[in-house]
Amino acid sequence: MKERQITRMLVFDVLQRGLIKREPEIDVVTGYLKCRMERFVAGRELAIVVAVESDSATRGVVVTAIDIRRMK
Repeated sequence: MKERQITRMLVFDVLQRGLIKREPEIDVVTGYLKCRMERFVAGRELAIVVAVESDSATRGVVVTAIDIRRMK
């Protein structure tokens, strides 16, 4: 996140207010469910990939943070 200049506050904003625009997928290595949440925040289109143990989990681990416009 640091090298992409994506702060914790931006990550929290995406996780709290973002939308899941892709179908969550099971990670074949870990067995965790990976969800990609997206949101336009602070003038940037960001995506946060978070891994959770199940679809009813209340906690997760941030896998990566992506600035979508930079990817194009």
